[in-house]
Amino acid sequence: MNEYARLQRMLERDRVIAVVGLSNRAHRPSYVVSAYMKSHGYRIVPVNPAWSNDTAGVLGERCFATLTDAAASLAAEGVSIDMVNVFRRSEEVLPIADEAVRINTVNRAKLHARSIGMPPRQTYFNHLS
Repeated sequence: MNEYARLQRMLERDRVIAVVGLSNRAHRPSYVVSAYMKSHGYRIVPVNPAWSNDTAGVLGERCFATLTDAAASLAAEGVSIDMVNVFRRSEEVLPIADEAVRINTVNRAKLHARSIGMPPRQTYFNHLS
């Protein structure tokens, strides 16, 4: 299956997306991408410790300090994280990927750790195709 078809299948299937590094600043790429996804029916779960105590949240959603916190809160609603989108520096991605594994996210979906300087073919989860 080619990359485009694989991404299309994932986006049709996975509707709850945790966004690590989501900013509340409208000019940031994380905000623009997440706002677009939300406007197309995806549930966006912001993960950013800088905004986790902000009562306004990000994009109108409660923001969590960690993926683990987000997963626990969603589990109480009977919901799970389907996909993790990472907007962090390359050197910060592997600990986030490890956390995604610990919360069992990648058993249900792929983690797309795409950050500046890390092409898709070099991501942590390529072997899970």
